[in-house]
Amino acid sequence: MSKVGGLEITEEIQISSRVDLNHTLNNLIEPMQTPCFRAAEKAMPACPDWTSVVLYPKILELFSHMHYPALYWTAYYLDPEAGLVNGARREAAELARPVLEAQQSAYAADGARAENHDDFIQWIMDNYRANGKTITRDEIV
Repeated sequence: MSKVGGLEITEEIQISSRVDLNHTLNNLIEPMQTPCFRAAEKAMPACPDWTSVVLYPKILELFSHMHYPALYWTAYYLDPEAGLVNGARREAAELARPVLEAQQSAYAADGARAENHDDFIQWIMDNYRANGKTITRDEIV
């Protein structure tokens, strides 16, 4: 997203994604497994016969959405999907704002004794704090 108007992915966010999220995956997978299987069965019902898929058009469509790196900035103005993603990012920032502000206020008031949440916002805040930084809601998103 940094290439089309978004923020850079910082080291703290990478650590939160790679380390903290991976540690929590076992707690997340089991409750999601059944709904995922149901969705897959609905979208791709069992087929007694071989079903071929023509891969070339799917790969071509995937590559057609890629832009030459020097022209990434133009996507913000010319690609409606980049505009939609940026709009969704702004909307998500507004949704995350109250949670982020509540957790930051609790930490400002109680320091290390503040309630520790087992969520991505908490992980990112902890990783930023460990490096002497503060996080913004845009960076959370």
